[in-house]
Amino acid sequence: MSFPARRAVRALVPVALAMLASACGSLSGSDPRGQILVVDSLGTPLAGAVVLPDPEYQSTSTPNYSDSEIRDHHSTNAQGMILVFLDDFFWESDGCYHIRVHKPGFEDETMTVSRDLYPAVLKIDMRPRVPATGAPGPPRS
Repeated sequence: MSFPARRAVRALVPVALAMLASACGSLSGSDPRGQILVVDSLGTPLAGAVVLPDPEYQSTSTPNYSDSEIRDHHSTNAQGMILVFLDDFFWESDGCYHIRVHKPGFEDETMTVSRDLYPAVLKIDMRPRVPATGAPGPPRS
């Protein structure tokens, strides 16, 4: 094999390994998990964002979680990441995952993602909450 051919093969090895690693992250397991990344409009990770399933049926009451459960199991870490059990977010009626995210100071976000199209890491962008117009401001002197 000539030197340029060996060089080309060596260049393709990292690409092939990256493709293999991403294929290994598929959701084919019996208890699929998914990573969610929550960021602000500049792409900065948001720690402490609460990620919960959106209930399929409105008559179903949302479970009451304790503060420690929310902090330990439903909040993003310092890098804005959380690992969730996707079965908790799945709706049988449409075959999609339904996700709600809440962070004080930001607009609440809801997202629906098809089971077949769920990415290795789902990125959710949060928009800052804008105060209502016409709200009284600070007193003027």
